[in-house]
Amino acid sequence: MSDPTKMHRFVIGFRIAVIGITVAGLGAAWNWNILWLFVLSLAFGGEELMESTVHLYILRRGPSRPATA
Repeated sequence: MSDPTKMHRFVIGFRIAVIGITVAGLGAAWNWNILWLFVLSLAFGGEELMESTVHLYILRRGPSRPATA
């Protein structure tokens, strides 16, 4: 996946999946009153969301200087 456009789409899809899984975990934790699942869902979801946001920023920004051969 060296093409930035494909990687950009992949990271956006990954973010959507992470948000969905996090919401599902939070809903299950809320429904069955499981505190540890609630905390883990928030922790992992927040961390992956932050990490994918940094990846998207880097992909959108592009290289800082032109590559030389």
